Amino acid sequence: MKLLKSNHRGFTLIELLLVLFILGTLAAVSISFIEQESGQQRYSESIGRLNLITDAIVKVKTHRHNQQLISGFVFDNGTLPPVPVSGSDEIQPLISFDNSWSNHTTNPHSASWYSFGSHIPKYIKSNGSVISLSPNMQFKGYRGPYLPTSSLDSNGKFRDLWNMEYDLEAVSSSSLRYTLGNLLTDGTTKKFESFNASVYHETSTEQWSVALGQLAFTVINSSGGTISAGKKVSLIVFDNSSPLPWQTYHFTLGEIAVNETQIMGFGGTQISTWKHNAYSLASNTITLTTLTTAAADAVHIPVGDHLIIVMDESSDTTLANTQLLLMPSSSIPNITLKIG
Repeated sequence: MKLLKSNHRGFTLIELLLVLFILGTLAAVSISFIEQESGQQRYSESIGRLNLITDAIVKVKTHRHNQQLISGFVFDNGTLPPVPVSGSDEIQPLISFDNSWSNHTTNPHSASWYSFGSHIPKYIKSNGSVISLSPNMQFKGYRGPYLPTSSLDSNGKFRDLWNMEYDLEAVSSSSLRYTLGNLLTDGTTKKFESFNASVYHETSTEQWSVALGQLAFTVINSSGGTISAGKKVSLIVFDNSSPLPWQTYHFTLGEIAVNETQIMGFGGTQISTWKHNAYSLASNTITLTTLTTAAADAVHIPVGDHLIIVMDESSDTTLANTQLLLMPSSSIPNITLKIG
């Protein structure tokens, strides 16, 4: 019997090693690609969470018929979220409140961070006394969480997709910055290879407030008699971080004849002097501050609902009142008050 000689031979060791090297290289490239894809997805979703923080502080949404709706921490509380002094729970004020954030002490006007509800505005008079404006109830206070509960982890924390918390920093008294860092907890290793720099969003003055000096007032005397000089046009502002969470800004009207209209503020007769009456924690008293025109332009009135009244302080009588809704980056708000 004749045997056929086979031309097939086995792989040499070098060939086997070469195949293993190629397979290993392909596997490493695939793993690296998958890791980068995963990192990019984590990055994109973590940036999306920065937008959730922005909306939690103040959010304006256009509803049907171009109606704008406003919500968020500032809308309810009249102030930016506090930045906790210690610990790593910087975002926690947008999730739940804690009385330790504020500097409240025992005083005649002590208040605290409290749940959202109906509250009576307090008017601070020029003599430092405080009166309640009972007929003008307003819904104010903390009604968090301001971040979606679905975005919180099992411990009620708001974290990025690497399970790390966002940093919250008070850049100034009127600006907050919240940051997605690019490093892991060791402070040196990047969250993923191409994430080279931290990304931050900032809530600036224009987003959450309107300058006091930009307000315009039209006061109409429809009472049938002359309104004597000295009546106060007053803006009552809620500030949940203050021991007395109401502040009064006012200016004085001149005499108003029958059917006369006075236009004051932006676009009208300049308001030469505003007064700011508020509780001072340092002195444990009501402080009365005079604001020049320039100073009024630097005062930030938070967006949201505010009570505006014409007050006769000699008799504690409200002559006119209206509710003002301030919107961020809005046109000049014109407030009309009709006496009589």
